[in-house]
Amino acid sequence: MMPKINLLPFQISQDGLAKTLEREKVLFVNMQRSDGEKGVLVMTWTPTDGRPLSDEAMAMAKKNFMTASENLSLFHRMRMLAAYDELTGLYNRRVGKTRLNEEISRSQRRGSPLCAAMLDLDHFKAVNDTYGHQAGDRVLRHVCRIFRECLRAEDILIRYGGEEILAVMPGTELEDACDILERLRASVADEPLNHKGRCIPVTVSAGAARLHEAEDGPNDAGSLVALADRRLYMAKQKGRNQVVCFDLE
Repeated sequence: MMPKINLLPFQISQDGLAKTLEREKVLFVNMQRSDGEKGVLVMTWTPTDGRPLSDEAMAMAKKNFMTASENLSLFHRMRMLAAYDELTGLYNRRVGKTRLNEEISRSQRRGSPLCAAMLDLDHFKAVNDTYGHQAGDRVLRHVCRIFRECLRAEDILIRYGGEEILAVMPGTELEDACDILERLRASVADEPLNHKGRCIPVTVSAGAARLHEAEDGPNDAGSLVALADRRLYMAKQKGRNQVVCFDLE
């Protein structure tokens, strides 16, 4: 006689569930995994010989469930580590490039616009040299938080390398991308980081490009990122704390 096992959140009323089942066939066990996630183990069974579920069967079912639950939690943690940058929580470069190619394919199928922007923290080496690498890490996390707040849920952020962040904006024309990036740039400049009582000013430069911007414009991931990166360089040349979305004369 094997029980059917379910895991339900604590918010579900045990009394409410029991009303739909015969109480003698339902067992509730409060559970908490080692990662802190809580829930209720619900075991239901239909006795065929009139005997209740034995203590041994109940203990075995609970042990098996917890082992499976721990394995699933470990799998999710490993998948997160493989896809996301540990410091910033953004996609890492490997997974980010895959996501960019997926969005390009979707844009081409639908005939919808897509923009990419390369963003770079200005004078980041000086931050590390002046305040230390711990402060540099905090600055990077601080700026990435602002990026997430300024961009939309459907936009993709990728830690492309060091302090360079690639933003992918599906369904966005270049003029709109420029407006978004300008608001993002201003938000970063207006919110310095306080680190151990010291105010660290932070600015970013950005360059953006549109997929199929012109007849001979970028039509794949490599050329799109290359054009955005070239315009980022133009922003740096203009004096930093700038956004460049079009080629400069």
